[in-house]
Amino acid sequence: MYKYKGDWYREDDDGNEVQVEIPEQEWMICDECRGEGMSLCDGMRGHAYSMEEFHEEFDEEERHGYFTGRYDTRCDSCNGTGKVKGINWEKLEARDPELVKEINEYYEQEAYDASVYRAEMGYGRY
Repeated sequence: MYKYKGDWYREDDDGNEVQVEIPEQEWMICDECRGEGMSLCDGMRGHAYSMEEFHEEFDEEERHGYFTGRYDTRCDSCNGTGKVKGINWEKLEARDPELVKEINEYYEQEAYDASVYRAEMGYGRY
């Protein structure tokens, strides 16, 4: 089981990749931009400025721009719409509990791989 550009795939009995249809999807508010359609540009996203650093790095006009959206770009996750297709887990669980198990295993592996990457890169060290 794997995910590619929002679609799910698994191997059939013959070892061929087949797309898994998940009709239990519905529109949801985008997690990345929280429905706004915009998010902070990549160079600034994920960086927490201290008050001191913020005042050192930005002049008055840039500080104003930061809080009024000057550095925002169209959200990559929702393409600026503020909404994404998401799985209705309750409906999918009722129809195909094995598929839910496979998807959960996929996300668990993704989380594990990300944690290993962060550990290997030294994230979290002081």
